[in-house]
Amino acid sequence: MMGKGMGMMMMGKKEEPEPEDEFMKMDGATLERTMAALREKLTDTKIKRNLMQIERDMVHDFYNNTRKEIGELESDVKNYDTKMQDLEDAHKVEIKVYTQKVKHLEYEHKKNCGEVQLDGDKNMNLERKYHNEREDEGRGEKVDYKTKYQTEGLSNIIDVEEKEQQLDDQLQQIKKQLDD
Repeated sequence: MMGKGMGMMMMGKKEEPEPEDEFMKMDGATLERTMAALREKLTDTKIKRNLMQIERDMVHDFYNNTRKEIGELESDVKNYDTKMQDLEDAHKVEIKVYTQKVKHLEYEHKKNCGEVQLDGDKNMNLERKYHNEREDEGRGEKVDYKTKYQTEGLSNIIDVEEKEQQLDDQLQQIKKQLDD
């Protein structure tokens, strides 16, 4: 404070008188003991201040490190969210692709079913036609065989009647010969 007071004096201002306090009333030995105690208290206070400063710096470092970790974690979360969004978008695209494939396969299946149905109907019609032709042929053969059977039957009847007639004639002749 004296340095300030002198500097002020040089500037042309009046020096203010020092205020009276308890130290003004002390004798030299008590003042020395008080000064020693105050110096020790100052040293303790400086040590405590340095410890407090170190603790404050540690807290500040912890705070900065925590903020840095939070920033990194937020960045990781954003990256993870982006990755999840990309995976979700890829999954949606994959679902659309599979949906289109299913629709295409359903269309192909329906088309193939229609072709198989048409082919089956065609083959069925061909089989019916073949069956009807075979049936008509069988009926025609049946009529032919029936006619042939009837013709042969009549022919056989005529043959049998002729044979009977011949045998009757022969019998008559033998009887005549025997009677004669």
